[in-house]
Amino acid sequence: MKSKKRFLAPLCLLAALSLLPACAPKALPANLPTPPPAVTNAPLAGESNAGQVANAPQQTKPASVAISTFKGSITRHVPPVDKSIQATDTDSLNQTGILGYGYNDLTNADISGNDYSGQTGMSTFPVVYNEKTVRPKALPPGFDPALFLENGKNRGLGIDSLHRQGITGKGVSIAMIGEPIVTDQREIVDNLTDYEEFATMTTDANLEATSMASMLVGATVGLCPDAKLYYIAASPATADAWNAMAGRPDWYNMAFDYTELTKAINRVVDIDSQLADADKISVLLINNYWFNDPSTPGYSDSMVAALKAEAAGIAVFSSSTLSDYAIDYFGLKRDLIEDPDDPANYNLSSDTRGAIDYNNHDLNVLMQSRLFVPQDNITLAGNTALDDYTYFNIGTNNQTLAYLTGLYALCCQVNPGLDPRLWYQTAMDTSCQLTVHNYGKDANEDWTVQHCVQPVALVQKLTP
Repeated sequence: MKSKKRFLAPLCLLAALSLLPACAPKALPANLPTPPPAVTNAPLAGESNAGQVANAPQQTKPASVAISTFKGSITRHVPPVDKSIQATDTDSLNQTGILGYGYNDLTNADISGNDYSGQTGMSTFPVVYNEKTVRPKALPPGFDPALFLENGKNRGLGIDSLHRQGITGKGVSIAMIGEPIVTDQREIVDNLTDYEEFATMTTDANLEATSMASMLVGATVGLCPDAKLYYIAASPATADAWNAMAGRPDWYNMAFDYTELTKAINRVVDIDSQLADADKISVLLINNYWFNDPSTPGYSDSMVAALKAEAAGIAVFSSSTLSDYAIDYFGLKRDLIEDPDDPANYNLSSDTRGAIDYNNHDLNVLMQSRLFVPQDNITLAGNTALDDYTYFNIGTNNQTLAYLTGLYALCCQVNPGLDPRLWYQTAMDTSCQLTVHNYGKDANEDWTVQHCVQPVALVQKLTP
């Protein structure tokens, strides 16, 4: 195993050292999601001495240890959410549901008495369902829930081919910070090396976080089925603050406090310092809302912590730091009937279409300047049972971020210590063109996406 190389910390993170109060925050995305429904109890469950905020980032990489002294443990076995099968009486699908992303949550729902046969656009509705969903017999032609759920497990675009070649994330360590996950979920359990908790908004296992963990290291649905996962449960807001802001248009300015996030990042760095070179953490994925807003309590300390992680050789992937690596991306929707490895069977994701429309972007510019990766029509680990699989008709932006993180980690198997900026530029260079249909002011317009990710070509290019 090669020793991990170092890459330079992004300039935006360097700003954490000085001038932070005077920095103007980056513009928040115009298509911010509505906050999740109010949550209840959120006890502090983390170690009291785990991760103190440093006054300045560590400028030199810690001395290597010959043998990893950190063994990892599961501090709490988080059970699946107790969600009994309930009859759901709805004649039509709508735009409300879980996570505030506009899903129709049909997990563990009995909808057998509903008639959806007339809803010809059902394949475009925001739907989440699982294997326990009791499905109706009356469905539109071509809508096969069982087939979609099964086919959605395939990550597509050649990922299975890489796995067959032994590119499985073996020898790579990934860290993730987010809400609690189902620790014994069968997709995750064998690769979950460490699970710790700080303050979280709820003690329940979160669906999106669990699905993201499985996107990273899932045994059958993950990009890196042989990688190790170090998971820290922590929230960027208290339950009280979140509940107080629920539904308010200015919620993202008022609800957040990055104190626990800072502790979690520092804990990841602390764990990494106890690992031998062969076991070092390659990348940290931060789920949850972490905006570049210096006015948020704990912001300065969280950025300093991120810089410490960078100095230790850990790439930090989050909605706040990807721009520091010049990483810009959009999502794709795959056809669940046709070959998932053929880019021709992909179109723009619903999230991408919505972002383009909402912000009135220049379509030509976006089609040429961003990396497009799979997002919609995916099946990942669910949170209602240890063997639960949940199908997402419309993938979340955080799940897409997990895809990027997993793909980066996969490349770290062949190129340890890979600079994220080199990785992204190589992903752009090895991408392919893709024609997307029926989009634009004229419903019959076709557009050319210049950069559809090609994982096999990317790994080949990065292999020394």
